[in-house]
Amino acid sequence: MSDPPPRMKTLMFVEGGSIDGGEEPRYSGILRYWRGAFRALKEADIDVYLVTTRDSSPLRDTAQDSAIEVDSLSCEGWRTYLRGASRLRAICDAVRPDVIHANEPIQGFIAGLAFRRSSSPKIVYHRHHLAHSWKIGILDWLATRLADAVIVVSESVAHEVSSSSKVFVALNGICPLREVGHDEIRLLRESLGVTDESVVFGCIGHLRREKGHRTLLAACSLARQAVGSELEVLIVGDGPERGPLEQAASSLSRVRFVGHQVDVALWLRTVDVIVLPSQREGFGLVAVEAMAAGTPILAAGTGGLNEVITSGVEGFHFPPEDALELARLMVRLIDDVAIRKTLGENGVRRYRSSFMPGQMVDRWRECYAAIAKPSRFDPPPPPTGQVASSGGDSSPG
Repeated sequence: MSDPPPRMKTLMFVEGGSIDGGEEPRYSGILRYWRGAFRALKEADIDVYLVTTRDSSPLRDTAQDSAIEVDSLSCEGWRTYLRGASRLRAICDAVRPDVIHANEPIQGFIAGLAFRRSSSPKIVYHRHHLAHSWKIGILDWLATRLADAVIVVSESVAHEVSSSSKVFVALNGICPLREVGHDEIRLLRESLGVTDESVVFGCIGHLRREKGHRTLLAACSLARQAVGSELEVLIVGDGPERGPLEQAASSLSRVRFVGHQVDVALWLRTVDVIVLPSQREGFGLVAVEAMAAGTPILAAGTGGLNEVITSGVEGFHFPPEDALELARLMVRLIDDVAIRKTLGENGVRRYRSSFMPGQMVDRWRECYAAIAKPSRFDPPPPPTGQVASSGGDSSPG
């Protein structure tokens, strides 16, 4: 009997705890994203070695909990990127990965710098964002040019990739949320002073200008003229805009800023509707989490949100920065309990059919197989005397 083909090995190269190049995990969904990805990679018979750009990263603990080895380039700023590339080469000499999966432009650039004159390992640049600054745009261009293939999280991001490289769209996937009991929801709502008659609109994410929170505040003011005190708003998260936003909301009653919350599942199931008023969005991970929670969504019709959410099915779209249309939709959902229930149920079905970690990793594996040695990615041969089935999908789940 011949030996089985060697297991494929991927060096997962990330900034830290974020999938969008940020300074820290924005909320617990980021770590859940990686926890699900690590588990799905293992189930797909892909060995993972994690390398972070910096020494400090909550993701390191998540990887180690999944029995994944972790290393760091100890980079602190652009002046250390050349040293980081040298360190990455040394790590690859020891680990010998088939693929370097570089998340975000800095990692893509460092990996490309390290192996610009080498045909192995192959480099995959994973782009999670839409362009938002000229500096990131330059790094995007360099990372794309230096990569053997590019993974993007939505067709909207794919449209910004100008490259002859292979481009693969892989929608993000997350693990199922924890179960939340009715008593937990009741106690949280009571602690916030939310009545049974109130309809709570939640907005979860980093408080940055491009996330569009001011549109939500303006819509809240307009909608309250029609429905009065029935409307409540919870803004979950922190960031540079928190102070200015709290000042802007000072004249609005029943708008609360609750800061960063680790147990996002509880908040997603405590609110009645999730609002995502982003001006630009490459994907929209919170939208997927809301679907997993069975919570209907009102989202700006921009970027990846147009692909993640089907308007009228899991939620409704409104034009970015259109507070009047958002207010109209808020009033509609306050008045119609049945449609909120239907949207939430549709969201759960959409999550299960499209946004599980295994489905995401299947697309990653297709990308790896397109650029690395095919023998490392083919399924193992059937036992002697058996014939492989010619039907069905051979990709791992």
